[in-house]
Amino acid sequence: AASDVYKRQALGVSQLNRIAEFWDARRQIARLYDSVLSEKPFSDIFSLPCFDEGSAWHLYVIRFRSTVVRKEAYLFMKERGVRTQVHYRPVYRNSYYGGGDGAGFPGAEAFYSSCLSLPMFPSLRKDQQIRVIDALRSFCEQL
Repeated sequence: AASDVYKRQALGVSQLNRIAEFWDARRQIARLYDSVLSEKPFSDIFSLPCFDEGSAWHLYVIRFRSTVVRKEAYLFMKERGVRTQVHYRPVYRNSYYGGGDGAGFPGAEAFYSSCLSLPMFPSLRKDQQIRVIDALRSFCEQL
């Protein structure tokens, strides 16, 4: 109904008024991930995104050197209550587009099978982020 539209518009305006605050919070989160995860044992297992001061840091995607290890990391983190995600499933894998195997898209397949998005949202507290990092450290050290 019309009232729902107005509520969504009001929410959108309030969020836009805070966009600089959200970007700053995400940059701080990305900086901490970068500073800690660029060290061993992490650097032997996965690579980090290139830090870009102008990025909105909507996602913080790490790339595992082994696809098997990426799957194990996802499950390890999930078992410890850390929600990670794989962004994004290639479009051609969806049944609507034929559910292809990706043979014609090796780059998309390589990215999809190696990427893992770490928690990244403006209200992520430092203690929560340290918990994510500690869980990743535990995973890397048990390999």
